[in-house]
Amino acid sequence: MFVSRLLLACAVALAALMIRNAFRKSPLQTSSGTSSRISVEKDSQQRVAWRNWMGHEIAQAREILRPASKDDLVAIIKEAAARGHKVKAFGSGHTWHDMPTCEDYIIDTSLLRRVLHVDDEKQQIRVEGGIKIHQLNRELKHMGLAMQNLGGITHQSIAGIVSTGTHGTGFVAGTLSSVVVAIELVVADGRVLTISASENSELFPAARTSLGALGVIYSVTLQCTRPFNLISRRYLTNLQDMQENYERLAKTVDFFQFSWNPYTDTVIAFQHNKTSAPTSEIRGWWRLMNYVACSRPVSNLAMFAFGFFKSQTPRVLDLALSAVVRTDTVDRSYRILPVDGETRFVEAEIAIDWKHTRDSIPVVRELIQDWLKRDLYVPGPITYRFVDADRNILMSPASERQTAYVSFLMEESFENAAEFFADFEQRMAKFNGRPHWGKMNSLTPATVQALYPQVHNFVRVMKQLDPNGMFFNNYLQTRLPVPKA
Repeated sequence: MFVSRLLLACAVALAALMIRNAFRKSPLQTSSGTSSRISVEKDSQQRVAWRNWMGHEIAQAREILRPASKDDLVAIIKEAAARGHKVKAFGSGHTWHDMPTCEDYIIDTSLLRRVLHVDDEKQQIRVEGGIKIHQLNRELKHMGLAMQNLGGITHQSIAGIVSTGTHGTGFVAGTLSSVVVAIELVVADGRVLTISASENSELFPAARTSLGALGVIYSVTLQCTRPFNLISRRYLTNLQDMQENYERLAKTVDFFQFSWNPYTDTVIAFQHNKTSAPTSEIRGWWRLMNYVACSRPVSNLAMFAFGFFKSQTPRVLDLALSAVVRTDTVDRSYRILPVDGETRFVEAEIAIDWKHTRDSIPVVRELIQDWLKRDLYVPGPITYRFVDADRNILMSPASERQTAYVSFLMEESFENAAEFFADFEQRMAKFNGRPHWGKMNSLTPATVQALYPQVHNFVRVMKQLDPNGMFFNNYLQTRLPVPKA
């Protein structure tokens, strides 16, 4: 009995972790700060394995190179051009597919993490593309600045965020690409282009969500704001109440989202509003619970428990929702908005016009019920987040419409994840749902053409900057509608 309760408690801890969007990331690689390359002998058939953030081997490359400066990066691109090699770059490897990979040169940008310039009057900061969000938050704190919004995790690089259209929640802003003021891009011939609304402006709509297709991002200039506190409240309600009130909450709460247990219709709502109140002391027991819940041993034990308590998934999720309820807490924005942990997970997320939020709920319910007929329980909640429309960003999932992001997040051990996510994506197609570029998706050239009316302009820019396809890899080839030569 004790063991059973322990396993059930672990399952509750894991589900609570997932509902909090507690994402695992590998620690930063230690480095001397000098450029390096991991390679094989010329003309050898051997390859260097590239692994994503979960440790899965996604690709094998000729070399993995780690530049430490803009000059290093330019030299790599010029060398690749001279040898006719493909090139891709990654920041944290936070992906489940081959978006940042190719068979030749894979660039690790982890050493490109410096702050290059701060304009306090304009509240703007220019940083190298490899800087991680948690590093950026520390730098901004010291400079009296803050990001306008943040996503759920902080271990992604700023270049990765820009490349995939990553987002937070709240109609206070669009995706994180919307706060990009300028980009320095190293293109296929080794030139470094500054792209902004005033310089190379014809490239700006494509560059702000670039999919890694235009070149390698060296630096990004961001529009920031002054630091602000948030009063955070997490409370339980039910689906009927949420359906009646989500529109009002999304419009009036600065940062709002909710997660729904589809088996019981229990909902947890997250409300974060800007406040002038001072930060509150977070109790030691809460910090300890967070630490334990986010640890790898608890995560592993919890997934073991889920295997024994599959039929108890509805109850476990309800208990987990209850576990993350918290009364009003005031803290800095960068401590409230993201939540990092160690859970290995898989995720799919679909962006729909927010006016379809209510209509999407019965579609998601039907999806869950159909899978339940196969005796398959989805070990995770459904989360709804909301962002403002991205204006003049061609490939943003939030392009030209206020958006609701609907996501499923589940442990990697759910063996039917790929099939389930494909089913989810297909059902959301009735709302012109646009899958997140960096998460699990089954996009095709035909679906991308239907979902993105300006994709032909993006492809035109891609061909202009990369006529020989240096950055055009398998991921792009299987998704972008590029006419054959």
